[in-house]
Amino acid sequence: MPRYDVECDRCEKKGEVIKRNLKRLGRCACGGKLRWVPSVQTAVFKPIVVEHLGHKPMLIESWKQYREELKARNLHNELAD
Repeated sequence: MPRYDVECDRCEKKGEVIKRNLKRLGRCACGGKLRWVPSVQTAVFKPIVVEHLGHKPMLIESWKQYREELKARNLHNELAD
C-alpha cells in the first residue's frame, strides 16, 4: 500500500499514513482532518548503479546524467523522458 505524508488541518501536526485510498486519510488524534502534503522525497533522485548500459557498471547520480547516457547509446526509457 502507498505511504502518504499528511498534515492535520487543526493542530498542523505532520506524519505519515499507509492507506489504500488517498481520499480516506482519516482523522488526527485532536479530531482534525488529515490532508495530503506533497513529499519532498518523491522529487529526489537517489544514485543508482546501472549494470546494463556498457561493459562495466556505471554510477548514475541524476536524471540528467541518465538521459545523456541513454541518448549517447541510442536507447530509450519511458521513465527518463
